[in-house]
Amino acid sequence: MKSTLGIFSFVVLSILLIGSVSALITIDSQWNDGSQNLVVDQSGSASFDVYFVSYDSPMDVGVKLYNSDGEVVETFIASTTDSHFFENEYNIPSDLEAGDYEVLVSGSDSAGDREEVKLTLRVNIQNSGDNINHRPAINSNPLKEVKEGRDYSYQVVASDEDGDALTYQMVNGPQWLSIDENTGLVSGVAPQIEEDIAYNVELNVLDGNDGDTWQIYNLIVRNVVEDDGGEDTDGTEDNNPPIIISTPITEVKEGRDYSYQVVATDEDSDVLSYHLIFNIPNWISIDENTGLVSGVAPEVTEDTEFEVTVVAYDGEFHNIQKYNVVVENVRDNKDSNDKKKKTINVDEYYTEKYLAQFNPINLDEDEVDSSKEESKVLGRILLALAILVFVLLVLIVIFLLARLD
Repeated sequence: MKSTLGIFSFVVLSILLIGSVSALITIDSQWNDGSQNLVVDQSGSASFDVYFVSYDSPMDVGVKLYNSDGEVVETFIASTTDSHFFENEYNIPSDLEAGDYEVLVSGSDSAGDREEVKLTLRVNIQNSGDNINHRPAINSNPLKEVKEGRDYSYQVVASDEDGDALTYQMVNGPQWLSIDENTGLVSGVAPQIEEDIAYNVELNVLDGNDGDTWQIYNLIVRNVVEDDGGEDTDGTEDNNPPIIISTPITEVKEGRDYSYQVVATDEDSDVLSYHLIFNIPNWISIDENTGLVSGVAPEVTEDTEFEVTVVAYDGEFHNIQKYNVVVENVRDNKDSNDKKKKTINVDEYYTEKYLAQFNPINLDEDEVDSSKEESKVLGRILLALAILVFVLLVLIVIFLLARLD
């Protein structure tokens, strides 16, 4: 399955890369939970996948683990491959000390293009309590191109499991670019340039409790050349990437049909195709022409999360949407609910039904016992009243007989 996935991913991404002028080498890496940032306890397990794709082989590939002091803790790979595609899964050592770590995935190809991806890892002191702080997570993908002289805008979207208030920083970036520390809006006006220039942008999101996460990307400013007709051109056709605007369906019950209609727009009205890449769940597929993601959710023993990555492609540029879909375990949950139900016999039922006119029926065990006790007390009172009435009647009869004598 992994080999088949690799071939499919390579085919899709190779098409994307050949048609794009932004970069000839593409790297994707993620933790096994589908995120870029991970928190584990000491002795906990962690693994991650890496993918290298380039049209210009050979590629130099490197995967290293660094501690917070910038020291290499583990070198997973540092070699050269003649293939256009390389993928592998690596495991983090389970004996790491508590602290912050970073996995640097870097690669370069024969065309001189280079790219890198950083994964962050926090190892907490093993603690079963509820006082562990979780890092925030960045859920948005940056816009990586802008034409010279144009406004650039990218809204960073981040979340925090603990509900901490987040602040945003640009640790590295061009002078013409800034970020709103409260909202995470990255904005600026691209400068006039003589040729395409790539700027390195490093964003940091902090939760105020020593938790943070990073997003690093290259922002390319395109040089616009005026042609003979007075039209602006950047040396290639003026094409804009598609944008996925739909919100994915993230839950489905086991054994049920799953369906999510991917909706994407394209400013140039290009015909779009749709693909699934990276760690494709074997129970779903996508219609390349319509973008309909569908399948039948598998039977699971507990609620299970699957990562899904959708690509919308216009023949030159692409847009990626990553999300997680949870398959809910129905049978075990139903059995658990059934165990909470209480069975009562017919007599108890009618007793409860009678008492309901005085108090609403409630079949909780404690309340049923309480109702039965109240019923017994009421019976004793009625019996005492009946005896009292009988005694009074007897006394009245005796009194009347005495008067007649």
